[in-house]
Amino acid sequence: MINADTVISAFFNQVKQTPGNIAVKFKEGELSYKQLDELSNQLANLLVKKGVIKGTLIPICLYRPVDMVIGIWGVLKAGAAYVPIDPEFPADRIKYMIDDTAANLVISDKKSPRFLDAAEGKTIVFADDDWAKIKSSSSTPVDITYDRNDVAYVIYTSGSTGLPKGVLIEHKSIIDYLGGLFDKLPYHTFRSFTLGVSFAADSVITNLFASLILGAELHLFF
Repeated sequence: MINADTVISAFFNQVKQTPGNIAVKFKEGELSYKQLDELSNQLANLLVKKGVIKGTLIPICLYRPVDMVIGIWGVLKAGAAYVPIDPEFPADRIKYMIDDTAANLVISDKKSPRFLDAAEGKTIVFADDDWAKIKSSSSTPVDITYDRNDVAYVIYTSGSTGLPKGVLIEHKSIIDYLGGLFDKLPYHTFRSFTLGVSFAADSVITNLFASLILGAELHLFF
């Protein structure tokens, strides 16, 4: 059982317990729980300044996996829901997903040209070019009340039987799913998790959220 209503509060609880422990390890280095918390807070504050409110759907497509981790937590902390898009998706699928969300703002980088082409006309927060702006934002948590019924992310179906359909996943669904896993399997004994699949795959939430809720290390291998 997880003593939290949302993945955000569960993560906050872990940051308080192990701020100096390694949260994410990747090719270029590592981030502690405190560093990941502060960086995602800075992104969340920037998003709020740009008009993001609770329930906003934000397509996110980033080349570096560590930027995706920071981006996902930043979106969630802004009270919004993230829509993960793989930069290798076909251009027409990317455009359809962006248009279907009716998003006004997206998060990307200069290494994702297909996504940038599809997002023409949208406000774009660049994880590379706008990094100075992000880091100049406040690192304190956004003053928002989170609820277990809030949408956390939107995952799109394969579209094999027609157009892809976006499925809204609420915080309570993630908490209940992970809580069930933790009750049946010895997840609390795991000190590290690996992530080597696209963030656009629904299965990614198991390692992404389980690791950072339990205080383990998340190793990024792509």
